[in-house]
Amino acid sequence: MVSFDTPIILFPLVLLSLAILWVRANRNARNLPLPPGPRAFPIVGSFFDIPRASPWLTYQSLCEKYGDIVHVRVMGKSIIIAGTPEVAMELLEKRSANYSDRPTSAAIPLFGCEWVVGLLPYGQRWRRARQILHQYFNHRMVQNYREIQTQDTVRFLQDLLADSTRFEYHLRFALVRSLTKILYGFKPDDDKYLSLVEKATESTEELVSGTFLVDFVPFMKYLPSWFPGAGFQKRFAKWRAASVNARDIPFDTGKEAFNAGTASSCVETALLEKISGNSDKSAIDEEKIARGALSSAHTGADTYFEPDDFSSDIFVGPLVLRSHACKSGGAEESTGELDAVVGPGRLPTFSDRDSLPYMNAIVLECLRWCPVVPAGIPHRAMADDEYNGYFIPKGSIIISNIWSFVRDASVYAQPEAFNPDRFLKDGKLDPEVTDPSTVAFGFGRRICPGRHLADDSLFIIAASVLHVYEINPGLDEKGRPVPFSPAMEPQAFSYPVPFKCRIKPRSETAEKLILATMDSQEEPIATSDFLL
Repeated sequence: MVSFDTPIILFPLVLLSLAILWVRANRNARNLPLPPGPRAFPIVGSFFDIPRASPWLTYQSLCEKYGDIVHVRVMGKSIIIAGTPEVAMELLEKRSANYSDRPTSAAIPLFGCEWVVGLLPYGQRWRRARQILHQYFNHRMVQNYREIQTQDTVRFLQDLLADSTRFEYHLRFALVRSLTKILYGFKPDDDKYLSLVEKATESTEELVSGTFLVDFVPFMKYLPSWFPGAGFQKRFAKWRAASVNARDIPFDTGKEAFNAGTASSCVETALLEKISGNSDKSAIDEEKIARGALSSAHTGADTYFEPDDFSSDIFVGPLVLRSHACKSGGAEESTGELDAVVGPGRLPTFSDRDSLPYMNAIVLECLRWCPVVPAGIPHRAMADDEYNGYFIPKGSIIISNIWSFVRDASVYAQPEAFNPDRFLKDGKLDPEVTDPSTVAFGFGRRICPGRHLADDSLFIIAASVLHVYEINPGLDEKGRPVPFSPAMEPQAFSYPVPFKCRIKPRSETAEKLILATMDSQEEPIATSDFLL
């Protein structure tokens, strides 16, 4: 839906702009057909057929009706929906040289999001920012951060013991706390930085989800907020402030400590050490790129960097198993495995992971059952292309509908069910079952740089919580268990809707274990771990 009202006087200009876009989109020098799709009305196309809420469900229906690649025209723009992993892999992986761009929007600078790595156009600045993220969050480097993740998981367990009713808040705070320490080197002890992250994420989500008339009538961005129909400028100002604060406040805090010689080892410190040896002009530009890259990771704005959406499923999964009896004893199988491998006297560690196949199956099922971005983050074709005899025009928006991939009944039986057993065979992970992580984190050169960190976070939090806590459905006013009906939020960044549950220690021994960790000391990470 269009996100704000427009004065009637502007509508002729809007229609003219849309007509020009429609003519350009219909140029096809090769005389190839476009992929099949729904009928498009003049100018607006299928605009009113694509809902803003849960569009991935509509994309799934279109692919079921028209095939594994679908063309939809919306407001003069061509949208190509990849309905299977094979189509997405062919276009976004094998032909990544043509499909690594992002759709442009005049709203991006109005939101203050021109620094967000996941939204940067394909080019040198994007490559440098992504290089930073891949350099410090590759599979080898994230192992250096596991001590921080473990420490903050222990703190999370303690917070649950103090007040389990706020489990969602405690979970978000634990993840923001870990990322703040990894990226900026300090420990946030209050809600300030959590609030920064949440407001910035809200801004990015609004940008990704919306359609804005300023994209069709660019001069509207210059209208003052008091001008009739320009009230949207006030909303842009709010989102822009949230975005800039999230980018600058944590980075400036870390930089002040660096300049004072009191900075802890972290990604920012390592980057500033490198930047300090550059020329003034080069240093300024490198610092701008570093600010954007680190804040993209901190806010989760770079697609999937913040793993809290996945981690919410560690509470949903056991509830589904208990409430709907998806598997006899299913909720207890993971705890039985943890008891056998870890034992009652300690918490799980990363070194236990290879010996915990059921826990690894839970992680995989979380990735499959609730993908963070069900419709993916759109790519853009930089040149005309052909796929299986179909024409893909330059400028087409490419949607990899991840929801369709992970809810395909021919790949995952009863895909709506939360069932970790689907990934197991004879007590081990079954290599014949498609690994959802191959699609859940995106494709090609735009694949999520934080996927390894997200995977580690999900494992250590899930294993630790299930080792010491029992999770049961909430109670109604008469004290009876309320059957749990899982549902997802309809936004671009999806996650389970708020729900009630009862969380309590599995035993007196488990409670004593949680309490015994309260006095544990944190061990600093060596600076050399961050310097490459």
